[in-house]
Amino acid sequence: MELPPATSEDCLGDSRCNVYTAKIVENVKNGGVTPFRPSTEDEVAEEEVMQMMKKCWAEECMERPDFQQLKTIIRRLNK
Repeated sequence: MELPPATSEDCLGDSRCNVYTAKIVENVKNGGVTPFRPSTEDEVAEEEVMQMMKKCWAEECMERPDFQQLKTIIRRLNK
């Protein structure tokens, strides 16, 4: 499986890549203290969905929901 280009400059004209993807790769390569997570400042979803997303992004793997927990949350949201 071929990966998309790793930098914003390499993305030009490549349908597998967008600037956001390239930015994630650049942040991972550059390291840093704070983990790179998408911004959730603008409320783009219901509060419970936002909480679920943030739990999935937890730095500690034991704090992240497993698939069974996600399935339960999603089923509850779909009612």
